[in-house]
Amino acid sequence: MSDVAELSSVDYFAYAVATWATGTAVSLLGFPRLITTLLLPYEKHANGEVLPKTELNGFEKFLATQSSIALLAAAYLLLQLVDWLTVVNADPPAIAIQASKRGIRNHRTRRVFRSQLLRRQRDARPAGQGALHPNSAAELVGRIHQKTQMDAATYRRLRPREYLNRYLDSDVRVDGRALLDFRSTAVNQGSIDTANGSAVVRLGNTTMVAGIKLKTALPDPSREAGYVVPNVDLNPLANAKFKSGPPSDDAQFLSSRLNDILLSTAVIDHTRLVIEPRKAVWVAYVDVTCINYDGNGFDAALLAVIAALKNTQIPQATYDFDHDKVVAGDSTTPFPLNKLIVPSSFGLFGGKLVADLTDFEQSLSEAQVTVVITDKGSIAHMSSQGHSLGSSIDDSTQLIASAINTAKERYTTISKLIS
Repeated sequence: MSDVAELSSVDYFAYAVATWATGTAVSLLGFPRLITTLLLPYEKHANGEVLPKTELNGFEKFLATQSSIALLAAAYLLLQLVDWLTVVNADPPAIAIQASKRGIRNHRTRRVFRSQLLRRQRDARPAGQGALHPNSAAELVGRIHQKTQMDAATYRRLRPREYLNRYLDSDVRVDGRALLDFRSTAVNQGSIDTANGSAVVRLGNTTMVAGIKLKTALPDPSREAGYVVPNVDLNPLANAKFKSGPPSDDAQFLSSRLNDILLSTAVIDHTRLVIEPRKAVWVAYVDVTCINYDGNGFDAALLAVIAALKNTQIPQATYDFDHDKVVAGDSTTPFPLNKLIVPSSFGLFGGKLVADLTDFEQSLSEAQVTVVITDKGSIAHMSSQGHSLGSSIDDSTQLIASAINTAKERYTTISKLIS
């Protein structure tokens, strides 16, 4: 990449004005006469004295103005050149400090002092030493960027892992939480009138809405039980990383994971969803829509599903054999839940356990673990994703124990929000 400085719009304007003013004057008078024009306010009298003129004619005023404009533009360009040479010839730390003080953050200046830095590093190396490694150069430039007091948003975008580690090394999160602190959680049940049951869960900046619609269907011949069918919608309005169109892989994975949890934890008594054996059963379609996404979507989605099921009332129904159809009465019964479950998810960063990850943290985590606790304080489910939870068995055991204890404490808090 060339080290030649790029011109700003002001530089172009100054060059244009200087060229126009000088060119016009030279074309009218010629170069010798132009130099003389600069002295037009003065004239040499017969006695040999040089005295100010009392008056300039119109043409002389025009030439004097042209020459003055050319001189001003040339002076500006000279100052720019001196300033640029001062920046280039300064020591690398001075370049960074000077750039910070003057607000010189454009591409030209960064390119100039970066090239000068690398040239000075190359000249300062002992003879016979190899070329400067690209990673070393990047580290040097990174240190200079830190000296220029790069704003947090830029540093987070360019060096996200280093940015996060600066906080985690001090046992604090980017949003100010401790490592094992969860974001504030709010649960609102029965907010959708057109659904048989509904709930809105807000976990920090992640918001999930679950609505349940009950329908009847033929039972599976192999088992007398009803169905619960979860479906998650992750739309681009919730987060720009989600795309419109068919369900994404993330949405399908989350739907499948919710279904697995509901089945493996036996939180629902599916046999009580049977209306008439071998004739009709209830099917609960659980539609989960993400309103806003900022990480830990699984915890928010599962809490929304459980809260919505807790809010659901099933009509008392019988099967009319004469007309071969289901007849629903006016009375209702609560949805058959065997227990209440509360999930707690964690991330792993360099051997440190971090609870309730944001979207930024989740994208950088080495591993994730989820613990689901029941109302009896027992573990209903535990799963992990990613790399090993620790460098040794003892480390893994300690991390898992910490996750379980934190999840049990969280159950006590969240269970009070679900009625």
